[in-house]
Parts: sequence; C-alpha cells; structure tokens
Amino acid sequence: MKNKIKRISKGDFEFTQPDIEFSETRIVMRIGEGEIYEGSFTLQNKLDGEIRGLVYPSSFRVRCKEQGFEGNQVEIHYTFDGKGMVPGDVEEGKFSIVCNCGEYEISFTAVVEKPFVMTDYGKIQNMKDFKKLSMTDFGEARKLFRSKKFTELLKYEDSRITSLYSNMRKWSLDEQALEEFLVGTKQKERIYLLFSEEEAKLSHRLETTKESVIITKNTWGYLPITIHTDGDFLKVDKNEITTDDFVGTNYYLEYLVDMEGLHAGYNFGQIIVETPYEKINYPVTVHQGSRHTDRHGEEALLFGGLLKSYMACISGKLKLNTWTNRAVATVKELRDLAPKNEMYELLMAHIFLRGGRNEEAKWILENYSHGTF
Repeated sequence: MKNKIKRISKGDFEFTQPDIEFSETRIVMRIGEGEIYEGSFTLQNKLDGEIRGLVYPSSFRVRCKEQGFEGNQVEIHYTFDGKGMVPGDVEEGKFSIVCNCGEYEISFTAVVEKPFVMTDYGKIQNMKDFKKLSMTDFGEARKLFRSKKFTELLKYEDSRITSLYSNMRKWSLDEQALEEFLVGTKQKERIYLLFSEEEAKLSHRLETTKESVIITKNTWGYLPITIHTDGDFLKVDKNEITTDDFVGTNYYLEYLVDMEGLHAGYNFGQIIVETPYEKINYPVTVHQGSRHTDRHGEEALLFGGLLKSYMACISGKLKLNTWTNRAVATVKELRDLAPKNEMYELLMAHIFLRGGRNEEAKWILENYSHGTF
C-alpha cells in the first residue's frame, strides 16, 4: 500500500489490471430429496497480488462457509439445503462476488432428482431403468429387488406398484418373486414354453437310445421348470431346470428310450414339463416288433459284435485268450436266444479250437456227431 501511495504522489497512475479466473462459471447441483448438497469453487488472480472480498448468495438455501476471503488462490465452500423440495423442483440463483479486483457473478441451478441406485450397469431411478437391468442381468436385478434401497426407488411410482412390492416382502423375494413382480407391473409378459414338435413316433428299438426335443420360451425372465415322464421306457437326466439353462430361447431336452421298458406292440408314454403357470406334454410312441423280431435283432447285434472282436483278434489288437473268453460268453447268449440253432454249437467248438481249448471242443463235436443236440 505504501508503495502504491508513493507512485501516486509521483504522478504515476498506471496500474496492472488483475486477471481473475474462476474454476466454474456456471454451477449445476443435482440433489436428492431432502438432502444437503455440498460444493465449492475457486478464484485466483493469474497475475501478482492477493484477492480480498466478500461473496453473497442470492438464495436463502445457500450458505457460504467463507463469506469473506483473502488470498490467491481462494476456495469458496457452500451448501445447498434441499429440505422441503420434491423431485422435479428447480431453483436458480447466483453468487455475487465483490472484491478488490472488481465485481463478478456465478450463476447456479439446483435440480432435485428422484432417488436412484448406482449399479455396474449405470443409474437405476425408475421402473423403466429396473426393467432394462432385469433384461441385462437378472441376478443383479434380484439383488437390488431384495435390498431396502428398492423401496426408495418405488416411492414415486404408482401406488399399485408399491402395494404389490410391500405384500411380496412379507413372503419371499427370490427369483420367482421378481418374475411375478415384473409381470404384475406390466414390465414383461409371462413366460410360456413350447415343444419344437407335437410328438415323437419311434419304432423297432434294438437297444437303449438317446433322443432329444427342443423346448422354446417366448420371452426373457426367470422360471423354475420340473420335468418328469409317464411310461416305463422313458427317462430324463434332469428333473429340475430353470430358464437360466436355456441357450438363447431354446433348451435341448435329452431323454432315453430304455430297451428294458419296451414290450412288443405299441408303447405309449409322455414327457411332462411343468411351470408355475402351465403344464405341457410331449407324447412319445414306440412301435416295437414281435418278440421273434426282437430276438432276431438282438441275435444280429450279438453276432455282429462277435465278428468285430474276431477281426480285432486276428489283427493283433486283442489277445487270443481275451477274445476266447468274450466269444464264449457271447455264443452262450446266442444259444439262449435260439436254443434250436445248431450252428451256435459248431461255432462254440470252433472258438474253443481257435483258443487252444481242445478238450472242450472235442466234447462238443463228439456230442454233436452222436445227435444229442
């Protein structure tokens, strides 16, 4: 100050115009209902010299911690009291700054928002946001659905929605409850299932076989599903699944047609799929030939296997002793199926000779020549 007076007394009226810079020229405050917002801004003289002055907010809701300030750089801390305001309310105003460098204004806008929850997928603030979260990650939506924060999100939704949720909290808030809630609030349609074909018609099973059918769902969401069969010849690997097991909109249901459960003629059964909303049936019919035909088919399978193992033996892939033991067991099964077929006795003798069991072969051939078979 003394130096400034000396310059003026000497007729030196030149001085440097201060260059004030603000960290913000317009402030936007997003406030939750009933919350107190805290913020700050800074000002500094880019040239030499301290700044001294006062700051005046235009709104009674704004309080400045430092009404008077001095220094270079200066930070002004303030609060905005949102009590009494409701979501959608907006208040505009300004900070008036009077200092040794001049007078300035910084405008502000305070916006009161609805309650929200931050997730890995962004801000969830209403039912529309919650629906998108459910479609993207049903498990993450279930976590939010079970939390107390979800009640705050529903505060400004339709009273019918809040009532439905309040009643559900008394019982269960699992995946099925979330599905019911989304359907009940018309955020999605109910899940229905459909088989890819009306029925299966099979015939002449010579062994137990694995079959499959596709189950299709109409929309996203969660659903527990139970699967059981009606018919001794039908079996499924899984009796309980959920829509999480689907690949896209499809589930590939595999089932066994058990040879042991089939009889000659028509065999009728069905696969029954049940959900909390519906029951759908998939009829399976197997036409099995007569017992004679069944035995003939089984004979063909056994004889084919015998030839296959013999080829493995002569090519060196199967030891002679191992092949002999297996072949004897197979021919015994063939004799049981066709006890009057003398060829199997001669085949057994050949196997014994081939395997070096000559005494057993001799006994068979002698009895055969005497006509005891």
